[in-house]
Amino acid sequence: MDRPAFKISSAWRWVSAWGRFVHALGGVDPGVWILAAALFGCGAYYMWQVRPLEEQVVQVTRQASALNRVPVSRKLDGDDPAMQLAAFYDSFPRIGDSPNAMQTLYDAAQAEGLVLERGDYRLVRERGERYVRYEISLPVKAAYPQLRRFLSNALAALPTLAVDEVQFTRAQIADALVECRLSLSLYLVDNDRVM
Repeated sequence: MDRPAFKISSAWRWVSAWGRFVHALGGVDPGVWILAAALFGCGAYYMWQVRPLEEQVVQVTRQASALNRVPVSRKLDGDDPAMQLAAFYDSFPRIGDSPNAMQTLYDAAQAEGLVLERGDYRLVRERGERYVRYEISLPVKAAYPQLRRFLSNALAALPTLAVDEVQFTRAQIADALVECRLSLSLYLVDNDRVM
């Protein structure tokens, strides 16, 4: 019984304080009221429109900086094609790094709440090339925005990952989740193979 009485008396105090405040401001020029309303509107616009865009800019900046961190152990030496080719291959992960690359892929999926339960993996060696292609086929069931963020984050974290094919199926148009088959290729360098 005490609690509702307390709430009513608290509300009454607030209403009477508000009434005194409005009465005290009764002689204020209408221009001040317009200015106050405009400032309030600007603050609300900033919080609901500008602030979310600033957070998107921060996220895109992080993704761009991840792309700039591609390791290159040798600097490009002018117009020497051999040095440029060597620097290009040095930027690729080694074939022995494939478990780390796969863990990065799984971490990107886990960050979006996706579970990669099974998949098909195949190592393809191209004749006469130093690189090998690790073909990855993953069935995933998730919401479309989750899949987009997963692919975006995976491509940012693994610059030598390529999306070969994406197939979407949805049992009914109203379903929130789509069934997707992702075909990816991770390019690695085999240092034991000489061109």
